[in-house]
Amino acid sequence: MITKRRTLRRATVCYLGADYPRGQVVWRLYQQFDEDEFVGTPDDCGLCGLDTAVAEEFLVALGVNVAPRLEEFSSGDDYQEFVKTVVERIDYPRTIRDRTCNSANDLQLLRMRYQITGLRLPDRWLKVLTEGDAAAVVAFLLSSGASFLAEDRESQAKFEAMAFGERRYWPDPSVHIPNAMLLFLRETAWVPATDGKRRRPSEIMLNSYGVRVLRGVYWGHSINTNDPLVKAYGGRTTLESLLTRLGAVLSVDMLSGQSLYELLEALPDRDPEGQAAPGIYRTLIESSASIDESPHRARFLRSGWMWGRHNGKELYMPVGELRYNANLSLTKVIERHIPLVDIPRRKNTALVEGLFGIQSLTSEEVELVLLTSGTEDDRGSEDAEHHLQMAIPYIYALRLERKLDEGKRELNLLRKAILRVCKQAEVSVTLPGGSTEKIVLKDRGERIVIDTTLIVVGDYQENGSGFLTFWLNVAELVAELLGLDVADEVGGLLRCRTQAEMLEVVHVRLGSDADVKLAEARSRFKEPGEERDDEIRPGSKLGNKNRSE
Repeated sequence: MITKRRTLRRATVCYLGADYPRGQVVWRLYQQFDEDEFVGTPDDCGLCGLDTAVAEEFLVALGVNVAPRLEEFSSGDDYQEFVKTVVERIDYPRTIRDRTCNSANDLQLLRMRYQITGLRLPDRWLKVLTEGDAAAVVAFLLSSGASFLAEDRESQAKFEAMAFGERRYWPDPSVHIPNAMLLFLRETAWVPATDGKRRRPSEIMLNSYGVRVLRGVYWGHSINTNDPLVKAYGGRTTLESLLTRLGAVLSVDMLSGQSLYELLEALPDRDPEGQAAPGIYRTLIESSASIDESPHRARFLRSGWMWGRHNGKELYMPVGELRYNANLSLTKVIERHIPLVDIPRRKNTALVEGLFGIQSLTSEEVELVLLTSGTEDDRGSEDAEHHLQMAIPYIYALRLERKLDEGKRELNLLRKAILRVCKQAEVSVTLPGGSTEKIVLKDRGERIVIDTTLIVVGDYQENGSGFLTFWLNVAELVAELLGLDVADEVGGLLRCRTQAEMLEVVHVRLGSDADVKLAEARSRFKEPGEERDDEIRPGSKLGNKNRSE
């Protein structure tokens, strides 16, 4: 064939160019590489006077390409990286050439050699992705290249291995080869983004609000939806469908499967200061993201990192070292000794473990002992305890409006609740793993719940200037005791100075049901129940060993 540069080349290595309707996509894919590979005009090829479509059909019949040629993919750095990726994502443990392998590293230790045969990719595909025209890539994938995206696995490729001492490679059909085309499309930075760089599809969000909120974690794409090639194959709608198929997300709360775990794995690099990570974790939990068994999830649970805090520092830590404190009442001084993931309390613990592989901290793992020798009560402790006991029936009345409490769990906790105001409190803490720390709480406002004893550091004066702040702290302790987000409503009652004011608050909140609920609450408190332990009443100098709830 005569090329545009007027040289002669075999038809099968040539592409139709911009002079032909069916050559528009391959022209845009390859013209920037400045190779002599496009056939000349119909006139150059001796097809003068023929309709362009007829000339085009004639050239195609001779072997000229209208789509990228397929080439064997069996060597080079990109091939080696693909093989490495396949080996790392094999479902271990498994037997390969009669050798038991628990990880990809075992193949190296066993001096195993391996290769993948039968792979074919479009001509210069990796170069097209990293340097080429993204709109042309999109047009190709929406037209003649659509078949490459149909399957998740390579049907013709084979994994072959040769153990040490063997002379040939043997195929292992149990190792499934992922679709190489899909893998490179998903894991190569080829999509032009709004920051001027090329990004992986998984770094692209199609929701502009989400991009603004999560700036630096997600970017919008900058592919021109009015490009003639993109418009010819559906425009914005089909473009965004394609990007979604390749890993782009509509919004964070719609993440699932591979995209979810790709995001979690990428966060330490994309959000190194942890500014967005906690919000993403919370969004995933609150949207009840689906938990699908997959190699990506298994890899993240095995080697992923999440943002947390430990020893006064906030940083990314391995998920295997982190715990989640859903409801255990621990002062910050104690929490700092435990590596905790940065997820708000009282979230679905099963979902946290399912999504992230992080187990919840339990009361059996953390034992709190209030040490008499280092604990000193404030002189106003008994007055504060009296005020709490006066408010408890009103607190319970509000709870009965929201919950029947048929098992009397909240009733029993409130019945045994004791408030202890201390100038300082010394606590012995046995941490997960068995280590023990002595913690002294001496800063005003520090608080902790030990069993049903509410301990707050400070001083209490009924008519003092810190009255409101003090009771807001106690309200937080009551919420931790009950394991519920009730600090606001409890605080509204504790800040009342008299029972008349408390009654007024209950009437405002419950309306016509107020008297009924309050009567029911008082009736239940008169029923026989577990006795309170008087040795931990405020003013007592005796220590008490209690386990945290």
